[in-house]
Amino acid sequence: MKTIKYDKQAKNFILSQGAKTAVRIFHAINQLPLGNVKHLKVKRTPPLLRLRVGDYRIVFTVDGETYNILIAGNRGEVYRYISKL
Repeated sequence: MKTIKYDKQAKNFILSQGAKTAVRIFHAINQLPLGNVKHLKVKRTPPLLRLRVGDYRIVFTVDGETYNILIAGNRGEVYRYISKL
């Protein structure tokens, strides 16, 4: 069974969006590993992946059946935070 864990920043960002947008993002996250998912070109263990939901990007890692949602934000903003992980 899959488990989803949210970082504080990611959860706060998603909840700060409008209700329709937040539901859309949470629905896309619950559908993982389906969706527009790609590996990021960052050398890191575990590897970072990103989920695209319209103009929003969700950066996450996978550890077995656990999806760790690290960063959520607008396209462009998200990639600035990756170096801080």
